[in-house]
Amino acid sequence: MHDDVINGVLDWVEDNINMPISQTDVVKKSGYSQRYFQDIFLEKTKLSIAKYILARKLSLSSVLLRLTNLSVFEISTIYSFNSQQNFSRAFKRYFKITPNLFRKRDFWDFRYYFPQHRFLNFKDIKHRPVSLYSECYTDNKLGESKSFYITIPFEFKSNYSVEGLAFKNKSQINHIKGMVKASSDYLSVSYDFCADEKTKNKIKVNYVIKQINGDGFILNEKGSKYYMFSFVGSWSEYAILSNVIYTRELPRLNLKRRLGFDIEIFYSSGHHTDDICLLYYFIPVC
Repeated sequence: MHDDVINGVLDWVEDNINMPISQTDVVKKSGYSQRYFQDIFLEKTKLSIAKYILARKLSLSSVLLRLTNLSVFEISTIYSFNSQQNFSRAFKRYFKITPNLFRKRDFWDFRYYFPQHRFLNFKDIKHRPVSLYSECYTDNKLGESKSFYITIPFEFKSNYSVEGLAFKNKSQINHIKGMVKASSDYLSVSYDFCADEKTKNKIKVNYVIKQINGDGFILNEKGSKYYMFSFVGSWSEYAILSNVIYTRELPRLNLKRRLGFDIEIFYSSGHHTDDICLLYYFIPVC
């Protein structure tokens, strides 16, 4: 029963994360006394209510810093900080670096990112460091190259369909699903993303789709450094997989993402009528 109450409250926090939420608001939402709810909240999340809210606001702010051209002031306003100065001080205390330097680095440090609670309950994902020759998957000369845009702010809803790192849309997923089910070959989809040059609150996502004959991929010592995540699940789970990997797995592994393409390599289960999605997900790391 406590888990249901806590999860409901945490969903409510996610729905209102861009609002000025107080500890009193959260306790009131629970229906419990302040002392009792603080105790079970701490037991569940390992953080006090105030620290949890701050960690989520700052973590989501870090995504906007890396993926958009929104100013530090605009980001601080989106997450209801009293001022840019207060936001910058809180950000530096939490991430050990100023917002501007965090944005400018040529790698993305996920060590301090705090994920939303429902990603923590996602199934376990096997992983290991590998060396991969990536150019054959990211070269768009022989593949299908496309792009789409994601507009900021994201919808702040507890269904966690968007956290800023799920570079997918429904039509694209259906397209990939159809290609995987129609072929016995491997299929690679490589993603690169950046802030849109023309509109500061948009992310541009470029991707390349290729059919791969043979063994799917070759790991070798001369390749670039990646972390490989092995996934078996439903296509609905796949829709949030990149969010889970980025915001749960990378922080757990203390990883830093370097510049480069994310690479997904799909393979068929051999049962073309089922809803099983099988793939290897590669993220470039330092």
